[in-house]
Amino acid sequence: MISFLTLLLPVYYLNNPLHLPPLPPCGSHLFCTPSYNYILGVLSITTCQAICLKDPQCKHYSYNYRVGSPHYRHCYLARECDYTRQVVEEDKQWLSAPRECVRKDVRRRS
Repeated sequence: MISFLTLLLPVYYLNNPLHLPPLPPCGSHLFCTPSYNYILGVLSITTCQAICLKDPQCKHYSYNYRVGSPHYRHCYLARECDYTRQVVEEDKQWLSAPRECVRKDVRRRS
């Protein structure tokens, strides 16, 4: 028999700001605006990234994982994103990242 507490644990985990999901590579907890398109009912951040990769206009994507949010499981596609802006409380329900993570090679001097 499943207890009531067992059923509430996933909801607590997703709504508690102390338990944020892991970020995608090069990602951040913020919402990329302006977006030019969005898709409803996307089951994961990985699926959201795949949608972005198929769209030549998409350079960044934002995914809402917070149960109870009106944007829950929405995937937003954007042409630009300011990752340097200050993150506000509302941003913590979002995961955003560039369509591809390109990290600069750090070379050591010999």
